[in-house]
Amino acid sequence: KRSSEQEECIRIVKTAASIILEDIRPQVYDTQEHPPPENSLQEIESIIPESLHVLTEETTLNKKRGDLEKWRKRCTAMAHCIISAARPKSFMSGMQVGLAAFLFKKYGSRKLIDVLSPRGFRSSYTGDVRF
Repeated sequence: KRSSEQEECIRIVKTAASIILEDIRPQVYDTQEHPPPENSLQEIESIIPESLHVLTEETTLNKKRGDLEKWRKRCTAMAHCIISAARPKSFMSGMQVGLAAFLFKKYGSRKLIDVLSPRGFRSSYTGDVRF
């Protein structure tokens, strides 16, 4: 009985993943420009599909108390990583580009940026040079 319950859970998760991918794929993302920093947080959150937004908040904010803003930022970062993985050539995360710009300004190291890139934390140096 335990095995069938686990199989059912896996089936549900796979179905949820399919639904989220169906919401991510048809969206058109601007890869040429990014919003200015003063209104980038609203822009960054507005491009996340509702289904993905619900998934990240339900898994992250569950039973959290107090100031949830830092946790919501983590949800946004996770959502951008998922979108980036699903659409590697047609989505460039403003959060990831901002992180790359900060790291390059702070440390002046292209290698640091390129080390983080394959781990999914941010886009590559060559992709960020445009910005």
